Amino acid sequence: MENEIKSSLKNLWKTITKISLEVFDKGRDYTQMVDLSLMISKHKKEQKSIYKDIGQIAYELMVTDDKLLGNKDIANKCNRINEIMKMISSLEEKIKYIKNKNESKENDFAFEGKNILSKNELKGENEKKILSKYEIDYFYHMTHIKNINGIIKDGLYSHNQMRGVEYEDISDNEVNNRREKIEPINGRPIHDYVPFYFSIRNPMYRRRKDFDDLVILLISSDVIFYTDMLFTDGNAASKETKFYHDITDLGKLDWECLTGKYWNNYEDGKRKRCAEVLLYKNVLPSRIMKIYCKNENNLKKVKETVAEAKIDIEVTINKEGFFV
Repeated sequence: MENEIKSSLKNLWKTITKISLEVFDKGRDYTQMVDLSLMISKHKKEQKSIYKDIGQIAYELMVTDDKLLGNKDIANKCNRINEIMKMISSLEEKIKYIKNKNESKENDFAFEGKNILSKNELKGENEKKILSKYEIDYFYHMTHIKNINGIIKDGLYSHNQMRGVEYEDISDNEVNNRREKIEPINGRPIHDYVPFYFSIRNPMYRRRKDFDDLVILLISSDVIFYTDMLFTDGNAASKETKFYHDITDLGKLDWECLTGKYWNNYEDGKRKRCAEVLLYKNVLPSRIMKIYCKNENNLKKVKETVAEAKIDIEVTINKEGFFV
């Protein structure tokens, strides 16, 4: 198994190196006979995103090389490799979008691939338009400050992946028992997924408003395009909640309830406001864009942890999700 992991890492390095050579003006796309770096330079926003993705993938590969090859935790290694593969897949989709946009003046490009919108359903749209349509900037995950050091180093793991691992669990035991149920799309327990909320102000966070040592992680919105992603129209533990994996079904969520000031103004609002994005097994640290703290003491602690890890995460005080 160790040899397979080494081989996978080697192949991933080859892939990202090839992409980097093309993107940074060191190679040429001979299929189209057009310099890829020139194409990308014409799309400044996409260029910035692609450059950042390449840097993050290279960083994750280096961390995986350094920290995991001597580690006997095979499951952890495989999870990290799978997550890096997802990141590369997402990067390749962005580059494919640039190529297609260059070819078509009408810009009727649609993503092709599992869990991505079909061409008929998504003519003339791209990832950013989807996220903008539903005003999705980030997804949100609350945790105890004691867990931050491990999260910054290794990422977020599902409840089932964390069994037997010592950490500060802030989940509700009653709700946890209901999340043992099997989701209907892939036939997996909900506890196999790392959960995130669409809305930073939701009933579950409100129940913890009197806890001081909590922080909120803001996760990159592009994770919703990952292959092993599900989303729900309400709290995943509820019997009434429906599960989806096709992005076109985002329209089935009650967006007025999700973005409104008070969820009690809407029928079944408490459940709907807890709509979730579920990511299978784990999420890498590079997908954490920001961390919100409740007070100055927590801000100082988290900033020190982020600085020691040398990872680019914005840390600020923002009390919106803490109901202060």
